[in-house]
Amino acid sequence: MTPLHCASAFVAFLILAPITVQAADEPEKVTSGSGPASQGFDTRLERRSSHIVGHIAFLKAELMITPGQEPAWSKVAQAMRDDVNDYDQTSKALPQGQTQPSAVESLSERAQFADLRAKGEARFLAAFRPLYDSFSPQQKATADDLFATRDDE
Repeated sequence: MTPLHCASAFVAFLILAPITVQAADEPEKVTSGSGPASQGFDTRLERRSSHIVGHIAFLKAELMITPGQEPAWSKVAQAMRDDVNDYDQTSKALPQGQTQPSAVESLSERAQFADLRAKGEARFLAAFRPLYDSFSPQQKATADDLFATRDDE
């Protein structure tokens, strides 16, 4: 897999990781089906949105973005924020509080998120490619390492 394909996979991980990883000191709130505006649901979305800020800062520092690379970096960061926003908006539109969705509902939701992931990966790649092309050899090596596909992924 090329570094640019790996970059897309990394962004997908950054977006999905806050959804599935729960901090030990922050138990997930369970609601009794009060709809998308329920407090537990909103808390998860807020955490996902706030996590992207840290991921963007981490990548910028690790990749040692130079002042000359800032315009291209801004497009990468915006692509990451747009992905999280798309996931949040789609999540809010889904029915909440059901005990178990039907098979058709479940498959439909999975298809929606698969489409979002593909769209997000394409958006990230389009933004990342020009930035990657501007990298020094050291920056490219760092990016290649950060976005490398691991056997356990």
